[in-house]
Amino acid sequence: MNDPYRTLDRLLGVALGVLGAAAAGLIATPGAAMVPAMATGMAVGMAAAMGGAFVVAPWAGMFEVMIPGMWAGMVAGMAGAMDRAMGGSWPVTLCLGAATGLIVALAFQRLDRRLTAGSPRR
Repeated sequence: MNDPYRTLDRLLGVALGVLGAAAAGLIATPGAAMVPAMATGMAVGMAAAMGGAFVVAPWAGMFEVMIPGMWAGMVAGMAGAMDRAMGGSWPVTLCLGAATGLIVALAFQRLDRRLTAGSPRR
């Protein structure tokens, strides 16, 4: 069952992951210390994903966007900041964000499927 809303959730996860990784990558500089870069990247990535989620939430649903978006932004921000601190390139940083966003979106869809397995579908 692959309806357009699930596809939209996956695309939004990718977009919010890229947004979080890009925002964190702007903050972390090559050669920065790893632990402060991770902590800062987590906060900046989460804030960037929250801002992006507020823009699309009225059309896609607040629950479906905010919760996976916060996780995607947090993890993608940490990964993006670590990659930039180690001297990684921008394409790799953005691909890390996209992969993180997709994995988080798929994980939340699987969790939703498990939690609503016995209930009638909407």
